Amino acid sequence: MSAKCVVEVLEKCENFADALKLIVSDLRQQGITQRSLPEFPKSDLLTIMGKVMPQRNELSVQELHIYLSNKLEAPNLFSSAIKIPTRDDLKGPLEDIIQRAEDNYKIVKAKKAYLFGTALVYGQWLEMLRIKLKRDKTARRKNITFKKILKDKLGVSDGYARQLRVLAKKFNSYTRFYYLSISITEFWQKRNQIEKMLTDEKIANFWKLDINGAYFDPTAQQ
Repeated sequence: MSAKCVVEVLEKCENFADALKLIVSDLRQQGITQRSLPEFPKSDLLTIMGKVMPQRNELSVQELHIYLSNKLEAPNLFSSAIKIPTRDDLKGPLEDIIQRAEDNYKIVKAKKAYLFGTALVYGQWLEMLRIKLKRDKTARRKNITFKKILKDKLGVSDGYARQLRVLAKKFNSYTRFYYLSISITEFWQKRNQIEKMLTDEKIANFWKLDINGAYFDPTAQQ
């Protein structure tokens, strides 16, 4: 594992630990919490520690394709979930994007166990928020950072946000992924296998089609 990867794994471990402390604090003080735990890179950490776990048997490209195909849900479930951000949203006030990110995170937490499209869309909102903060002169002057907004406003760890942004960048153009009934964690664990699967042109074209078999841009719904 490269030095860069080691740093990234350790950062994820720190983010997990920080999130866990906040959750425990909430539970002790309020008996309830709205926070969620980010992914914990257990296997990568064990590798760094020199305790390598046996590798899992990976599905073949065709097996993975069939497995994911069987997890497709009806299109109406996604269309009623989260609005996909547009360029017009980026032109709006920073406060509006932050508020939208707050509202949408509630939907992500409610639907993340069975509707992956919410993760893809929320990753796009987080990326838009990150870009908006970089461009906003007032935010820069007041030292309002992306990481600070994630922690103070959204209750999202930097590592978890990065995870969603990565998934959105890699997979948001594959329309049928929006309709998958699969958890964020499972898709993240399979992301490298899925990227390999998508090198098969026929399979990639299948996932670029909408649920009814036509080429479709989800943003056209907005």
